[in-house]
Amino acid sequence: MNINKIFLKVFLPIVILILIVIFLSSNFSPLNREVGTSYFDYVKSKISWKSKENIIRYILPYKYIDILENEIIKKEKIIDEKNLQISELKDDEIFELYNAKNFNKKVKIKYFKNPNFVNYGPRSYFAKNMENLFLVSGTTNIYYTQITNLENFNEMGEKVTFKKIPNNLMQILGRDYILDNETISKGAEIINDEIFISLVKKKGNDCHTNSIFKAKINTEFLNFVLFFDTEMCIPYFDNSSGGNIVNYKNQKLLITIGDWVWVNEEIFPLDSNLNPQDKDDFLGKILSIDLNNPKEVKMIAMGTRNSQGMFYDKINDLIFFSDHGPQGGDEINVIKPKDKLPNFGWPIASYGEHYGFPENKNIQKYNRAPLKKPHIDYGFIEPLKYFPLASPAVSQIIKTNKFENYDDENIIIYQATLGDSNYGSKSVFKFELNKKLEILNEEMYVIDERVRDMIYLEQINKIIIYLETSGSIALLEAN
Repeated sequence: MNINKIFLKVFLPIVILILIVIFLSSNFSPLNREVGTSYFDYVKSKISWKSKENIIRYILPYKYIDILENEIIKKEKIIDEKNLQISELKDDEIFELYNAKNFNKKVKIKYFKNPNFVNYGPRSYFAKNMENLFLVSGTTNIYYTQITNLENFNEMGEKVTFKKIPNNLMQILGRDYILDNETISKGAEIINDEIFISLVKKKGNDCHTNSIFKAKINTEFLNFVLFFDTEMCIPYFDNSSGGNIVNYKNQKLLITIGDWVWVNEEIFPLDSNLNPQDKDDFLGKILSIDLNNPKEVKMIAMGTRNSQGMFYDKINDLIFFSDHGPQGGDEINVIKPKDKLPNFGWPIASYGEHYGFPENKNIQKYNRAPLKKPHIDYGFIEPLKYFPLASPAVSQIIKTNKFENYDDENIIIYQATLGDSNYGSKSVFKFELNKKLEILNEEMYVIDERVRDMIYLEQINKIIIYLETSGSIALLEAN
């Protein structure tokens, strides 16, 4: 046996073991360990996912190969299933009226189901122009129907047909990436004769970023090109990326950027150059983008967590947006015309708590993100409305006085929710505000499904909502 083989078999493992012991001894002092936590568990909690991966990869290569092979098998199975679903996509998708109910004497809801549509990505979003309503699935499939097709329904079984518009997003983004994640679409908007799609784009193996693509409206084919990219690199896909987009004043487009679970130190170490409270990056911000020059970007607000609802009220020049809290603390916020870069506090201030509170209070997360209360005591903007520990998971927000025939003396906003069992989950809230933005009245319409998106169709005076639980749509009608 030559000296190299002896070194590899005998001395190298010993050297590696000694280095590991020294590393653990120097970096994981038992003095920092919480009472009741074993030293072994404490050490495990302090090793980053990247370090764990490297230990397996270089010290236990055969185990690492087995892990990779199992992951490949799982992904191949998922992709095969999704390919089958996608292969069944039709040019026409039909939603059939199957149920209706009254909330009060003024508002009725009618439910339309398509048993196939839930397979095309559980999150879907609306956009509209004067003639058509567009529906964008989480898997970037795009459909449309004439708004007048949604006007009159009196009998169960009546149908609405959405026609599919071919597009090039799957070719740009990658089929496997879309099918693996399913919810990459985050919002849609139509401005003039162009449709804008907000989504999470993957750049390389370990880089995901908020992006916006646009295309000239053409019901035969939509040829998308990249319009905007934050240029941030997040090493994983996550639905806490925000991404709602709305048309804004002065030829601008607004977009919400989430915090991508900033409290996760494995992804965002303490020395990370991304922070919702840092004015030098886009994490946890609301941005204004010039439609004619997308490199001209202005920060509108900061200190947000995961804003999935936004609406620009051009009559009053107000931006309403909803923001997911952690465990509780969901917010409805408003940006006023005179606000100069308002700061909504995250992750320093929040009316929620970190997950596990109070049974398993994570001291490490509170050191990183203290979640102070109230906001104003720490120099931050108070929410218009917040939900405490039992948050309903707020999604889209819209403003319309015309739907239930309110005059313009006050402001009427509607807030959709997701949630599962908390108060206000799977519902649409209605808030009546005065001009001082004080809540005068509050009402809740229980939808019984997760409401991902909604849009007001002025042409027919109806609100249409997307129900992601079953992949259905529903119409709210004012009697």
